[in-house]
Amino acid sequence: MLTCKNLRFKRGDFSLEITLDLKVGERVALMAPSGEGKSTLIEGLTGLLEAQSGALLSGAQDITQVAPHKRPLAILFQDGNLFDHLSSLENCTLVGAGKDEALSLLEKVGLGEIAQRPAAQLSGGQRQRASLVRALLQKKPYLILDEPFSALDSDSRALCYALLKERNAIGILFATHDPRDVEALATRTLILRDGRIAPSPKT
Repeated sequence: MLTCKNLRFKRGDFSLEITLDLKVGERVALMAPSGEGKSTLIEGLTGLLEAQSGALLSGAQDITQVAPHKRPLAILFQDGNLFDHLSSLENCTLVGAGKDEALSLLEKVGLGEIAQRPAAQLSGGQRQRASLVRALLQKKPYLILDEPFSALDSDSRALCYALLKERNAIGILFATHDPRDVEALATRTLILRDGRIAPSPKT
C-alpha cells in the first residue's frame, strides 16, 4: 500500500498537507478545482517537489527522500513527454518492454496500425494513449495519472478505461475534472480542496 502520512508540500504561499492511502487493485479518482494543488500533489508524490514534513510510505518502507526514478511509481503527466523523433512503439520499448508486449498494448488503445509513426506526427489524443501505454509498461506497483484522458474522444476513453481495468495488480491514482472518468473507472473518489483531501460524499 502507498501511504501519505501528513505529507506537507509548500510552493510559494500555497501549502498542501495530505493524508491518503492507495491499495493495489484500487483505481482512485482525485478531483480538484483549478488552483487547489493537484499538480503540487502529483509533483510531490513523484519526488520532484521536496516534502516539508510527513512521510510517504510504500508498504513499510519510507520513500519520502527516495529519488524520483527509484520510487515504485509510474507517473503520467499531462504532456506525456514522448520523444518526438521516435515512434510510439520505440517510445514504449524505452522503458524495457519487448516489442511484442508494447505492440499488444498499443493495439488495445487503437494505435496498432500507427505504432511505427513518429510521435511528432501523432494527434494529441494519440500521444496521450501512447504515453499511457508507456507508463503501464514500466510495471511499477503504483500508477499516478494527471488528467490522462483530457484529449480523448468517447471511443478512445472507453479503450483506455478497459485497459486500466485489466490492471488489477497495481494501484492507480488519477486526477480528473471529468465526471465520466470517475463513473467509468473509479473504485473510490477523493476531493482536494483547501489544501486537504476528503472522500467524496458520493463514495
